[in-house]
Amino acid sequence: MPPTFQEHILQDHQDELLRFIFRKVNCPDTAQDIFQDTYVRYTNYPEKNQIENHRAFIFRIAANLVADHERHSRVRERFHSTEEIELDTLPQQENLQPEHLIANQERLQLLAKAVAGLPPRCREVFILLKFKELSQGQVAQQLGISTSMVEKHLSHALKALQQLKTIE
Repeated sequence: MPPTFQEHILQDHQDELLRFIFRKVNCPDTAQDIFQDTYVRYTNYPEKNQIENHRAFIFRIAANLVADHERHSRVRERFHSTEEIELDTLPQQENLQPEHLIANQERLQLLAKAVAGLPPRCREVFILLKFKELSQGQVAQQLGISTSMVEKHLSHALKALQQLKTIE
């Protein structure tokens, strides 16, 4: 089956578009994800017949997706750096006073309740990343979603858990 007009346009500009995206995000996997998202948005655009310059249009879609990615990255960095707990820095249980043990147990129960309250896919992404220690790429592949969706779910989970911290 011959390629559609849209597929032909994307094929003609694929290398150039991937280089453009890569220069912006500096990650080949992220560049490929953004290219795929560009492809989906372009092929699903309902008014393609009204586009005068298809090349400019797909580059604008890609630039907008890169901007979205950068915005999400900044949010993720802000929440990711808020409190990474190293297991070695946690006090050992035999050194804790009973009130510390109870407080820590309550914090763990609150955390478990917050994680359980996350939307199912968000919770699944969070558990795979933080407890099973899979990479974002591995989680994306396992769940059949893009790495940008993994990042969005992680950002949502971290925001929810950050709100938990402000409640304490």
